[in-house]
Amino acid sequence: MSMMVQPGRFAAPAAALDPYFASVVLLAHMDGPDGSTTITDSSPSAKTLTASGGCQLDTAQSKFGGASSLHLGGGERITTPDSADWHFGTGQFTVECFARMNSKTDLQTFVTQWTGGWAFYIDGGQLKLRVIISAGIVDLAYTWTPTLGQWYHLACDRDWSGKTRLYIDGVMVASSTAQSGSFDNSTNSLVLGAIGTGSSFPTYYYNGWLDDFRITKGVARYATDGSFTVPTTAFPDAAGDYTIPLPFEAGMWTAIASGNSGKCFIRINYLPLNGGSAITKLQYQIAGGGWNDLVGTGVGVREVAGFTNGVAMNLEIRAVNSVGNGNASDIKTPTANNSGQDPHYADVKLLLHMDGVDTSTTFTDNSGTPKTMAAAGNAQIDTAISKFGGASGLFDGNGDRVTTADSLDWHFPSGTAFTIEFFAYLTTNTSSQGFLGHWGIGGNAWQFLITSGGVLRFTMTIGSAQNINYTWTPSLSQWYHIAVDRDMHGTVRLYVDGVVVATSTAMSGTPTNSTTSLAIGTDNILGGANDFEGNLDEVRITKGTARYAGTDFTVPTAAYPNS
Repeated sequence: MSMMVQPGRFAAPAAALDPYFASVVLLAHMDGPDGSTTITDSSPSAKTLTASGGCQLDTAQSKFGGASSLHLGGGERITTPDSADWHFGTGQFTVECFARMNSKTDLQTFVTQWTGGWAFYIDGGQLKLRVIISAGIVDLAYTWTPTLGQWYHLACDRDWSGKTRLYIDGVMVASSTAQSGSFDNSTNSLVLGAIGTGSSFPTYYYNGWLDDFRITKGVARYATDGSFTVPTTAFPDAAGDYTIPLPFEAGMWTAIASGNSGKCFIRINYLPLNGGSAITKLQYQIAGGGWNDLVGTGVGVREVAGFTNGVAMNLEIRAVNSVGNGNASDIKTPTANNSGQDPHYADVKLLLHMDGVDTSTTFTDNSGTPKTMAAAGNAQIDTAISKFGGASGLFDGNGDRVTTADSLDWHFPSGTAFTIEFFAYLTTNTSSQGFLGHWGIGGNAWQFLITSGGVLRFTMTIGSAQNINYTWTPSLSQWYHIAVDRDMHGTVRLYVDGVVVATSTAMSGTPTNSTTSLAIGTDNILGGANDFEGNLDEVRITKGTARYAGTDFTVPTAAYPNS
């Protein structure tokens, strides 16, 4: 039986078993008779691989198995059609192979899904992983001159935090977080030994031998800034016995000091690798006591009970799968307070309770950095209808809005988490209803609305307008909690009354940095077609925190805290 061990992250399996075999999407051993053009994919999905341009198996050279694929630098390649398996989005992956170069060291292509996707190759004497994300071409590179006629294990991976790394013979040689965004989804074939299926890049044709080519989607097999043991046998063709989940690493979770009486909050940012078997529960332990189950098995904010108010106490968490309990995480020491405080209040950039005297046009921001709010049109406080506090903001759908000046607090660069949320009470559904937006004169950054066709929509301009949509027809004269958040890894989600209703990874990049004012009661500072008709209450913008991060949650039953 093979077990994955961790001298940094992983070592290679010692036997022909792989606990992550289910995540392997390509596995080409390059074995077979000399001169054969039959290349077999031994992954669970068994893709059709086509050798062309004179590419063939060669028994004169091999790393394992007695054969390898031979490429003479004349366009010999192995191709397989486009597949969702080659689109990594913002997720983890590992691409690796053994390569023995026969001539030239400065221009060599190992594998690409190009144009518009990603490429692993040597360019100008640099080993590179090149990707296309919303910001354009982003390279991770390492200057390297390989020795001809020598086998090398070459790999690249991206871990849970979005960090990509290059490895040569088990040694990490370059790393970066610049490729943490969502890779563009190319529709081209995957190609081994050339850039693309045509002859557009002849100087990059591979010249040499390739063996044991493997792509694993959803797993960063090595994820170390140090080194790992290079496999000494062919990659396994079968699933090994599952292992317990790996521990939560630093940064995968955060403990938040303030909470309700005897309780604290934790935020699970990413899950550890599951050992090949799905995580069935998450647990926490306080001060070395018994292990207790958390609610849910995904990322998001959780409340943990059992603290003594005002006392810093050790807290650990772990993941559990069908094999058993994972090892405990690092220790954090939050302190519970007997208060109704918001653990993320320091990140709150706008907090409008919409409270006050009936017909007042004074709107107060209760965030830690209070903004000056200005009412326009007939926007006013209404005590006839409220969710909390005895009042709400009333908008008549005809030019009413509450605005505040442009601020970096409304700008959400790539890698910045945020949450926008409010309670809405609609009195019409015959026209588009703009809730709020940073959109109009000075640039279009983002807007939040429901269309006349019944689509709840959040839009960000990242090069072009990127939308996340949910088809929805709300009942009139009923309060709804509506929210959108983006986690630090770029996934955006819509929520209605505490339920995740839509998810997108298309908005991981940096939106236009608009210089226009923020507007509430419309999605556009220019107003007009999308003005809101109804009441809004408890409008809150949090920058730096995805409060819900993909987890269904209990809708607040009281006004948001002011501290």
